[in-house]
Amino acid sequence: MPPQLPQQEDYHPPNYYYSKGMRKAIGKLTAADYEAVVSGIWNGILSSVFDIEDGYLVRPEQATQGGFADLLVIDNGPGNVEDREYHFLVVQCKRMAKEGSGATWEEARNQLRDYLPSLKPRNRQHRVYGVVAIGRWVEAFEFDHIAAANNQDPLVPAFGYTGKLHIARQCTTIGHVLTKIRQRHT
Repeated sequence: MPPQLPQQEDYHPPNYYYSKGMRKAIGKLTAADYEAVVSGIWNGILSSVFDIEDGYLVRPEQATQGGFADLLVIDNGPGNVEDREYHFLVVQCKRMAKEGSGATWEEARNQLRDYLPSLKPRNRQHRVYGVVAIGRWVEAFEFDHIAAANNQDPLVPAFGYTGKLHIARQCTTIGHVLTKIRQRHT
């Protein structure tokens, strides 16, 4: 976790943090809260970007070949002419009490390394992404299939954003990252 909080970014609709309910949920998050609370916040964040009216669905506790992903985003949208679901984003959540634990961050990254290779994108040229969300902090990655095949780390910082982002203070940046994932997963 960074030593100090970043500056509060401006936010406007349709950013998730513009929602009074979302601001309240994030503001109430405490170290005593279980992982399910973080997962619930992320379900709301994802649903604000990946709208069901556009054919997206956020599925909790989805089985993958590597284990159970906390949240999986699926595209069933109008561009999906083959009438099958495309899996392209996994979010692994951990409780706020673990924000400062390097071992927990690495555990969540390892879960992404296990889960992302088995996702069902449109084809192998289509991108898949992973997010580690520990309490109020987040890292976003693109999965590099070529690196994985060459026994290199397949988690590449998404769109050049390295380091951790704060879900309240850097809500606009996180919104941009998620919007880019929505635009580029197909």
